[in-house]
Amino acid sequence: MGVLTDIFVADRSLLASVLEAGPRPPLPVLDSKGVDTVKMATLATVLEGGDLDDIPAVLDRSPSMQMEAGDDGPWIFAVPDPVVSGLASMDAARRRDVASRWAQTEEWRMADWPVDLYNDWFNALADLAKVAVERGSHLWMWMCL
Repeated sequence: MGVLTDIFVADRSLLASVLEAGPRPPLPVLDSKGVDTVKMATLATVLEGGDLDDIPAVLDRSPSMQMEAGDDGPWIFAVPDPVVSGLASMDAARRRDVASRWAQTEEWRMADWPVDLYNDWFNALADLAKVAVERGSHLWMWMCL
C-alpha cells in the first residue's frame, strides 16, 4: 500500500479545510506520492550535516503531526522550519549536493525513483520552500494511505 502525499504552502488557519479533501489549487501544491515523514527526517539530517546512522537522532527530526482525521488518516504534518529555510536558501551548487546526498539514503534507494523525476521533484520542493518563506507562511505534508 502506497502513501499519498502532497506538500503544500498554507497558513495554519487553512489546515482544517485541507485535512479531508487534501490541498488543491490555488494553494501551491507538490504531488509527492511515496514521500513520508522518515524521508523528510533524513532530509533534515542531510541539511544539518547529521549522522544518518544515528537512527534516534534522525527520527527526532521528523515532521510533527498537526491534524488527523482519524487513525487511518489523512494527516497533516508540519515540515520543520530548519528544513524549509534550508531548502529555500540553497544556491544551485548546494541544491545539487543536498539532492545527491539525500538520494543516496536507504529510504530513497528503496523508493527507486528515476533520477530525472527525483531531481525535478527535489528542485520543485526547494522552490516551494522558497515560496513559503517569501509569503511568511508554512510548508506542510498532507498524507493519506
